[in-house]
Amino acid sequence: MAPAPEIYFEIANPDNEILTTAEIAWPAQKVALLHGECWEDRSECERDGWNCFELKKLTTTDIPEILKLLDK
Repeated sequence: MAPAPEIYFEIANPDNEILTTAEIAWPAQKVALLHGECWEDRSECERDGWNCFELKKLTTTDIPEILKLLDK
């Protein structure tokens, strides 16, 4: 069973600078669903180890991948 997500989670770098805000995130597993301008800011998040998915283009093939990441 997947853990409960956090809504509108601010993703910060190690210096506590806000990189972007995820619509939905699982911080412990570093999984984030991003939307709009936040999706455009994903590269810095991914460098910090986040797995980012575009909420608007989420597909049924993304769901198993997300669940696998949440099960770690």
